Amino acid sequence: MNVRRRRRQRQRREGRWLDELWYGRNPLSVLLLPLAWIFQLVTSLRRKAYNSGLFATYHAPVPVIVVGNLTVGGSGKTPLVIWLAGYLSALGLRPGIVTRGYGGRATRWPQQVRPDSDPDTVGEEAVLIARRTRRPVAVGPDRSAAVRALLEHTDCNIVISDDGLQHYALGRALEIAVIDGARRLGNRRLLPAGPLREPPSRLEEVDFVVNNGVAGRNEYAMKYVPVDPINLLQRSQSRAYRDFGNEPVHDQGFGVDVLHALGQAVLLVRAAAGHREQTAGFCKHQQVLVFMDRGHAGRAGRAERSAGKITCP
Repeated sequence: MNVRRRRRQRQRREGRWLDELWYGRNPLSVLLLPLAWIFQLVTSLRRKAYNSGLFATYHAPVPVIVVGNLTVGGSGKTPLVIWLAGYLSALGLRPGIVTRGYGGRATRWPQQVRPDSDPDTVGEEAVLIARRTRRPVAVGPDRSAAVRALLEHTDCNIVISDDGLQHYALGRALEIAVIDGARRLGNRRLLPAGPLREPPSRLEEVDFVVNNGVAGRNEYAMKYVPVDPINLLQRSQSRAYRDFGNEPVHDQGFGVDVLHALGQAVLLVRAAAGHREQTAGFCKHQQVLVFMDRGHAGRAGRAERSAGKITCP
């Protein structure tokens, strides 16, 4: 447990440093530009290899919608995928979802995911998607193999790929790029000088650009509608955000943003455990309010059942 905690602390420190490098005015970014040019050359040649047929692309017998982004890290893709699955289902279609399975420790891929699957095996986001959509989900680093497995074992007639905009081995009928409305494209430089995996001009080629915030020109706005948080210690208990004013809160995240929007003053506290989260649940950790998303709440719930208390990851 101490090893995991130290690893999480190291990851958080690295994350803050990268934020300063990619989304601030860190002069080191300029020094990394030669490496970014090499990265751009490699990614450009790779894409041309797929477009020319030099590298094989799998074209599924059903339409594939790819929801991805240009930047490293989260931008709101998964909530959009969950909404899109519900929208397509309401139209009478039978959507299935494929995703990377990030964080999963399975030794064989692809994996079929059910609402009761183990997040440690297939990844927290995959289980969250299965629970929220109640649609078939397959995970694996090879998206093409995941799509094949999904179609082999289910009756899906349309597939949504959570991430995978740069996974050109998988053919697609529609591309949706999601942008973080607050940070957008950062310093607009490619890795490692900036957060981009492809040049900003790539946005001109996708079918839709969805902004997780205030939409710009030729963009569609996406807005989170927060629900009242649930107490992980007493899951039948729910409190309104307005009840959390002036309480010590761990780190900053979506829940804290909601409190600020309501005009509530909060005391931010950095605890040893926890993440910067977009909230859907809360728990008390050393008398500090911890907001977390549904995926991490699932793991915290398992800790509660096994240890008799909540230990937020």
